[in-house]
Amino acid sequence: MEDFIRDFGKKAKDVASDLGKKAEEVIEEQKIKSEIRSIDRANERDFAHIGRIVFEKFAASESIEPEYIALCESIEARNFEKKEKEDSLGI
Repeated sequence: MEDFIRDFGKKAKDVASDLGKKAEEVIEEQKIKSEIRSIDRANERDFAHIGRIVFEKFAASESIEPEYIALCESIEARNFEKKEKEDSLGI
């Protein structure tokens, strides 16, 4: 009977440990997915900003290229970061 109780206690401890590890993995995955969503929102904000700049310049018959290079570079950098995070999740 003592062996049964000892074995049961060990198995319960192992199961609890496995559940804890799995919970940490799920939390980390959700954190990365949240970061990806933040990247997407920032890109959408900059895409909208680019659109406003381009339209305002177009409406004023002005050149537009230098005005949105920095935004495009920011989007490109975030897209690279997003790809790295997606790759880490196997997405």
